Amino acid sequence: MTAACADGSVSPMADEADVLPGGAPRAHIIINQMADDQTSADFTVTPSGGYFRMGKHGIVFPRNAICDPAKTSYGREFWDADCQVLTAPIQIHAELRVQDGREWIDFSPELRFKPSAYPFQWVWIYMQTDAASRPDAELSILWSPAIGVPGIDESLEDRTLRTYVSPWSGYAYRRIKHFSGYNVTSGRSSTSDDAREIVSEQP
Repeated sequence: MTAACADGSVSPMADEADVLPGGAPRAHIIINQMADDQTSADFTVTPSGGYFRMGKHGIVFPRNAICDPAKTSYGREFWDADCQVLTAPIQIHAELRVQDGREWIDFSPELRFKPSAYPFQWVWIYMQTDAASRPDAELSILWSPAIGVPGIDESLEDRTLRTYVSPWSGYAYRRIKHFSGYNVTSGRSSTSDDAREIVSEQP
């Protein structure tokens, strides 16, 4: 699950060309997709990748980015491990929620993505939130094992997972190495150590 959270961490403005890593996609690629408030989204990703809309949110997959879930493991200790990529299309389901004042996206199946040192080969998630429209917005997109579970700020251990904010488009976005879910809003973030404890409590 993915969550974006305004928690006092510094989120550079995406409009500033010098803050984004070279090759990273910019918010304008989804500026024309801001409309739907649907509660779920289903889409099929082929090895060619592409941009996919999830209500008012979006996700970008580069070519050959998804690890084959039948031939790789899922878990925090595997995020940076090399993998055999998926060579067939895969269907992905996303549940969209607004809960506790946060925008939430919960994905299935759980997937992780092939590690790379190059931003153009990273998977990027875009989350629309009214808070991102403020010029002084400080937001973090947090990973969460399930909707309602406190979010984890993965950028504390890996700065390539930092959140960028585009006030003119109303989006917060960042690289993701995997998903179950994410969320965006005001609140306190947990550390990765907290995450291990939270995950162990899930049924």
